[in-house]
Amino acid sequence: MIYLKEHNLLFLKPFKTAGTSVEIALSCNASVSDIVTPFGGHLDDEFKRIDLGGQMPCNWAVDNDVDAQYRKKLKVLRTLDKLGRLEDGAPVLYADEDVKYSSHMTPPKLAQTDGAELLRSATYVTMSRHPYEQVMSLASWRNQRNPNFNLPHAIDQIIKTDRRQTNQVFYFDDDQLLPDFVIRYEHLDEDLQTLESKFDLKLRDSLPVTKRNLKKQARPATEVMTDEQKEACYLAFGNIFDALGYER
Repeated sequence: MIYLKEHNLLFLKPFKTAGTSVEIALSCNASVSDIVTPFGGHLDDEFKRIDLGGQMPCNWAVDNDVDAQYRKKLKVLRTLDKLGRLEDGAPVLYADEDVKYSSHMTPPKLAQTDGAELLRSATYVTMSRHPYEQVMSLASWRNQRNPNFNLPHAIDQIIKTDRRQTNQVFYFDDDQLLPDFVIRYEHLDEDLQTLESKFDLKLRDSLPVTKRNLKKQARPATEVMTDEQKEACYLAFGNIFDALGYER
C-alpha cells in the first residue's frame, strides 16, 4: 500500500499483478509524510527499493518507534547483504500486532482501520491482470514448495474452492466498481504514462524488475488451461472480465 498525501493518491496492491514493481516506483515519489508499507518480509524487494532511492516504509505501524526501528533494521541488513554477510532466512522484523497498514491491504480492511474517509476521498488506484493469467500465476506461487505440485489441479482449487487472493475485493463493493484508475498488467507502460501525466509523477524510469515478475510462465494461460477451466474462471470472475474489459 502507498498513499501519496500531496497527490491524494492511494495505491492498493492486489495479488500476482506485478504490483510490487509499481509500488516501488510509486515509493520513489513518496516522502516521510506519506504512507509506505513494508513488503511483508521480502527483503529483496526492500533492498531494491532502497537501491532505487525510494522512500523506505513509514507511517505504516501502530507505533512510531516500530516504524523507525524497522527502517533502522533494514539499513543494517542492506549493509550486511552488500558485504555478503547476510544470513539465510527471512528475519522477523516486526510483529503482526504492530501493523496498521499492510502491503496487500484490501479496501474493506482499510475501511476497518481508520481509512474509510481516505478510501472515499483519495484517488484510488490499483492493478489488474487477465483472470486466466492471474489465477495460473497464483496457483503456481502458492504451490512453489509443493513437491507433488500439479498445475491443472492447483488451478481448479483456486477457481472452485479458494478465492481469497483472486482480487475481486480490490475492484468491487457489491456491484460497484471501486477504483478510480486500474493499471493493467497488459498495458503497463501506457497506463503508467497516464498516471505520470495526471499526477506529475515519475514512474517508468523507477520501475524495477523484481524476482517474482521475472518468473513468467513459459506458456500463456490460454494454452495451459482447458476449455472447462476457462469457462469456470469466467463463471467465477465474470465481473472482472466485464468491468475491466478482458476477453474470454
